[in-house]
Amino acid sequence: MIHRSAEEIQRDNISLMGEELGMAYSALWQELALLYQKWENYVELFGTNPGRIDVLNRAASSTIRVIQDALWESILLHIARLTDPPHAHRKPDQANLSIRHLTALLQETPLRDDIQTKQTETLDACKFARNWRDKSIAHRDLSVALKKNAEPLAHASRLTVKLALQSLENYLNSVSTHYLQSTT
Repeated sequence: MIHRSAEEIQRDNISLMGEELGMAYSALWQELALLYQKWENYVELFGTNPGRIDVLNRAASSTIRVIQDALWESILLHIARLTDPPHAHRKPDQANLSIRHLTALLQETPLRDDIQTKQTETLDACKFARNWRDKSIAHRDLSVALKKNAEPLAHASRLTVKLALQSLENYLNSVSTHYLQSTT
C-alpha cells in the first residue's frame, strides 16, 4: 500500500483539477476525514458497547455526559460548516470552505448537473445539523429554550449523522471520480 502525505495528495489534486478547485477539494477531503475520525471516536465511546458506557458512567457520569454532549455538538457543527453557503453572511469577500463553495467552482464543467444534484441531496441529508446549530448550539432560540410555541429541533441520531456522512462522502466521490477516476 502506498501512503502519501496530505501535501502530496493536494499537489496531485491541483495538477488534475487546477489550483482553486484542487485546493478546495483537498481541504474538504481533509475536513471530511477529520469528521469521520470524530464520529468513530463518538461511536466507539458511546454507541457500540453498553458495558463501556456503564463503566464510564460509574467512573464519572457528569463529566462523561459533558464530553459526550461536546463531541456530539462538535460533530453537528462540523456537518453544518461543510454545508454552509459559499460566502460568509454579510461578507461576500469571505469564502467558506464548504460543498456549496466547491459546487460554485464546478458550475462551468460537464460535472455541473450531477454535482448540483449531489449537493441538493447532501444539503437535505445534513439539514438536521444546520437546524441544531442555528437553534441550539451556536445560537439559543428563545422559543426552543422556553418550550413555548416552539417548532421542535430536527431529529438527530446516530443514523442521521451516518447518512449525512455518507452523503458528504458521495458528493466528494462524484468530484474525485470525474477528475481522479477513483473514489475515497
